[in-house]
Amino acid sequence: MVQSIVRNAVRGGSTADPDVLSAQYALRYFASYLVRPKGQRLYIPQGMQQISKALSDRLACDVLELNASVWRVSPPEEGCYGLEVEMPSNGITTFRASHVVFAIPVPGIAELAPWFPAWKLDAIEKVQTNPTVTLAIVLDSASKANWDYIFLITAADAHFNTVLQTRASADQVPSQRERTHFNCYLSADPETAAPGDDAATTSAWLEAFFRILPDARGRVLGTRLARWPRCFAYPAPGREKVLDQVQAPVDSAHLAGDFTSVTAGSHGALQEDGRAVREMLQASARS
Repeated sequence: MVQSIVRNAVRGGSTADPDVLSAQYALRYFASYLVRPKGQRLYIPQGMQQISKALSDRLACDVLELNASVWRVSPPEEGCYGLEVEMPSNGITTFRASHVVFAIPVPGIAELAPWFPAWKLDAIEKVQTNPTVTLAIVLDSASKANWDYIFLITAADAHFNTVLQTRASADQVPSQRERTHFNCYLSADPETAAPGDDAATTSAWLEAFFRILPDARGRVLGTRLARWPRCFAYPAPGREKVLDQVQAPVDSAHLAGDFTSVTAGSHGALQEDGRAVREMLQASARS
């Protein structure tokens, strides 16, 4: 039972099975649950897009385009790439760029740039990523003793690995005591991560959640189920053999993300922007 608890805790946090992780990587996640660092496991109430909006607020108005979708990146001609971009204000427009940074999940790279050389696409495909399914649950906690004492629950016999109570940092939004947010996580389960009956899965997971927190029944304000057939990269055995090829630019096309980082995970991804910027500066200095 103890082994099952630890295994599920690691799966829920790292998206990978402990059998394919180094002890250091696996225990880093498990230890973070025990230590409960204040700067981790937080959520942004207004959504992840607030990161881009905050960047935009600090830049000139014509530097960052929000709510844009890139549908195609053409190979370089005369030193410039063609980007087919759809914007709310201008529709679909083609831009020319001397450098392009692919900071997107692994599956989207071959779709945007099928012209990448075979060695590059093969190296990217060898980066191990695991499937993940999450169910976000918002509870009405008004007129009830709150659930603040809960941080993480490892579910040994449920449909999911872990239940985590996510919290907003104090500087983002005033505490809303009438609502409590929980997330149920399942990792390394390709069958559940595949497209399926979301309503049935949500219902089954909620029943499992109520068995863990019986007093949550009747207090659900909303839910959101998400399936990722390929989620975070992780340092699987042999990953270091292809990392140099994954990181290497293709002419002036650069890659940055959890899949290109040495340590993988979101913490690794957040350090990759610096490497991509250094590549571009070095290339500009040579030209």
